[in-house]
Amino acid sequence: MKTFMTAKLPLFLLLAVGPLTARAETIHLEAERMTFVLPDGWVEIPEEIRIQRMAEIEKSLAKPKTLKYTHVFQPSNVDWFSYPYIIVEPQNERRFSEAELHTIPAVDLSKMGDRAKEYDPKVLSSVSIGKLVYDPVSRKAWTQSKITANGLNVEALMMMQITQLGAINFGFYQTAEQFEEWFPVFMKIATSVTPDPEIAYRPD
Repeated sequence: MKTFMTAKLPLFLLLAVGPLTARAETIHLEAERMTFVLPDGWVEIPEEIRIQRMAEIEKSLAKPKTLKYTHVFQPSNVDWFSYPYIIVEPQNERRFSEAELHTIPAVDLSKMGDRAKEYDPKVLSSVSIGKLVYDPVSRKAWTQSKITANGLNVEALMMMQITQLGAINFGFYQTAEQFEEWFPVFMKIATSVTPDPEIAYRPD
C-alpha cells in the first residue's frame, strides 16, 4: 500500500473498497456541502480549540500564512490534535475547467516541500510530496507526503475533491508507526467523500 501512487488508479481504488468499520457515522458538512463516513468513536475538534490552534500556528510561522481549516476530526480518546487526525480545508476560489483537470498528473510538486519548510523551519526538517493522481470518475485528486516535524515522522494522504465551486481538500495525517493501521481506513474515508448534487462537478 505504501507505493499505491505508482500503481494504476483503479487498482488502489479497488483495494480501498469495502466496509469502513463494523460501526460508522455519516457526516454531512453543511457549509462545504459534503458527506463522508467516519469510524465509530471519532469526533470533531471543537471550533474554539481549532481556531485557537490555527492562531498559535500562524503566529509561530517564519513567513505569513493564513490557515483555512474549517473542520478537524480525530479519535475521541486522545488529546486534541494528536495523531491520527483529518483536516478539511475548502479551496473554492474558482471552478477548474475540464482541460485543467486532465493536466493534474503533470503538476510538479517536488519543490512544494521546500516551500513548506520555509514557513516553519524550526519545526519541519523534511517534507517530501509525491506525484498527483487524478480520477476523472470520482473527480478526486490524490497525493501522499512524508513529513518530519519536531523529530516525528508523519505520513499524510491528501485528497482534493473537485466540485463546481473549486475544491475541498482533505488531509489525513498519521505517524509512520500508525501507517499500517490507519492508511487503509483513511483510504475508505476519502473514497466515501461525496459532494452534494448541486455542487458535484459537471463537464464543461
